[in-house]
Amino acid sequence: MLLSKLNVARVAIAQGRSKEAVAMLRPLSAQTGRSGANLAIQTAIVLAQAEVGSKDYAQAERDLELTLTRTEKAGMRLDSAQIYFLLATSVRLRQGEAQAQNAYREALRQLNLVRYDPGAENVLKRADVKAMYDEAVRYSGQTAGAH
Repeated sequence: MLLSKLNVARVAIAQGRSKEAVAMLRPLSAQTGRSGANLAIQTAIVLAQAEVGSKDYAQAERDLELTLTRTEKAGMRLDSAQIYFLLATSVRLRQGEAQAQNAYREALRQLNLVRYDPGAENVLKRADVKAMYDEAVRYSGQTAGAH
């Protein structure tokens, strides 16, 4: 049930209804803590994505920083990459491109680490990951081959 609600929120974000997604996800995030760490992390990431989409950058950054600690401790590199990417996007939209470059570079570093994990060499073929990678390259001040 929680996963279904999370997916409905993802669709709302994709349709540009970020504020609606935030309203769905805030109560859901309280429930997911009892349902397992991975679902709680996924919910926190989608909530932060909705917060960025609704221009609540400060809250998104706070939520992402808290979640980042958990993903890094657990070795969840793809989730960490997504968090760094969302942090960078939030900072870029709030403060400008120059301030976001380091976070985009860290997102790229994490994505490259994922690519070298056994069985994950084709991760950039996933449309969502490829889009994140391409945008991180664009705003990091690096070229695609400089990683």
